[in-house]
Amino acid sequence: MSGGFKTVHIGHLAGITEQSETQTIGVRATLSLYQGGATRSRMREAKRSAKRQWYEIQEIKNRIRQETTSNWHSYLAARRVTNSRQMEIESAVLALNGVREEARLGQRTILDILDADAELIEARIALANAQHDEVVSQFALAASLAMISPEITESRVSQ
Repeated sequence: MSGGFKTVHIGHLAGITEQSETQTIGVRATLSLYQGGATRSRMREAKRSAKRQWYEIQEIKNRIRQETTSNWHSYLAARRVTNSRQMEIESAVLALNGVREEARLGQRTILDILDADAELIEARIALANAQHDEVVSQFALAASLAMISPEITESRVSQ
């Protein structure tokens, strides 16, 4: 866009002054009348690309939601297994004490005591495995909630 103003004075003749004013305003625009559909094609492609990205985002959200739900249920199951293994140990301790008492009274043999002791050891091993599984499920849940990542873990380890 451009504009201008010009005043011209032409000499004095017997008390008459001629004056001329010129004003100009101009606009210059370039408009392509025919583009062969390129503009519409770019618009359609941009819309398709935006829609594709939106679907990808929705897919990622659904995958994260499913993974988090699955990890939550795995954690709950691992916690229940840990609790049941602790109760198994309590039962094995009671059984071992009962077998020892019966052996003291002559009702059981040393082999029975060893069997009860082996059951207690197996229950303790099962508890250790259940606790391991619970910790692993906690970390999987924390990772799916973005509470931990390799970068976060690495920075905490280096401190």
